[in-house]
Amino acid sequence: MPFSNLEARTNMEAAEFCLQAKDFSGCMELMDKKSLGNDQIKDSSENSTSLEELNKKIKNDRKDIVSLLARSKVKYLKFGDYLGAINDTEDVINLDSSSSEAYFIRGVIKAIELEDFEQALLDFNRASSLNKNNSNIYMVLGYLKSWTLSKHDEGLLELNRAINLDPKNSLAYFFRGMIKNSLAEKYLDKENDSKEKELIFAANDDFSKSLEYYQDTINPLFTRLYPFGYKHLIFLRRANNNFDLGVSFYKEDKGKHQEYINKTVEDYSSYIEFAPTLDQVEKLESPAKTFDHNQIKINGHTWRGNAYTWTKKSRRKNVCSDYRKVYKFSKKFDDMPYSLFEKYHYSDSAIMEGFLNYGEWCR
Repeated sequence: MPFSNLEARTNMEAAEFCLQAKDFSGCMELMDKKSLGNDQIKDSSENSTSLEELNKKIKNDRKDIVSLLARSKVKYLKFGDYLGAINDTEDVINLDSSSSEAYFIRGVIKAIELEDFEQALLDFNRASSLNKNNSNIYMVLGYLKSWTLSKHDEGLLELNRAINLDPKNSLAYFFRGMIKNSLAEKYLDKENDSKEKELIFAANDDFSKSLEYYQDTINPLFTRLYPFGYKHLIFLRRANNNFDLGVSFYKEDKGKHQEYINKTVEDYSSYIEFAPTLDQVEKLESPAKTFDHNQIKINGHTWRGNAYTWTKKSRRKNVCSDYRKVYKFSKKFDDMPYSLFEKYHYSDSAIMEGFLNYGEWCR
């Protein structure tokens, strides 16, 4: 479905950094005294804390909270053992019920791997009450409040806190933009066009900020949700908004109509550049339950083709170029297992839409 200030850095970012060091506890003691900014210790591929080393430390001291937290991450991120990781966080909580990090890690795993959003929310609420300076805690708390409870206004407040704590938190801007989109849909239902547009513009501002601060290397705890990063998803969200704006201006302002349709084409082109292929998605080993396998490269050609139908210059040439790609791709499913056809080529999928649009526009 992406830790600022010194305290948060010590709890999360430093732990992730120190996970690569041979002496985890010694590294953490040092990082407590230093920032991970200009003073960051250079990483080395030689320095790694293995599961075996952590097991030895914990065997010698079953109350070694630092090693338990480190082992939970190793189990989860390196071996996909999310149940074992949850057990380690629960051991930490039993030893120290004030460990915000343990609640945060457990909440992430419950949300992404188990879709147990109710329990994840309880964990994130507890984590935020214990650490009020961690941007990512408020980020996931806000998004889950909006996504699972439809409490969009409360979600915005949490995302605002996250961004105030870390003004360069790219994923927080992305989540806030999505919440504003959800609010815009409410005003669409109420036929309040001006308020809907206001929220769409605000959402696009957040998506642009998310792109500005985007980094290819994201927080490891979110890689199961975004194994290919989320840059393509930012472009997709902004493209969808620009398309809606372009269509809405069709009758009232031809200049703005064309401006936003052109922006739509640009953003869908960027989506196509960064989105994973079907083969890349299918090669993922045991993807998280919350991973969306439908956001693949070929779908971008359907969406860009749809946008091209609203342009004037070389409209048919551009439209058919994109729809033809989807049409040819869809024919490949004849030689694929039927399970893939059901997964990607169902009746209202983007692939089916592009396949049908090719026949309508280009034959």
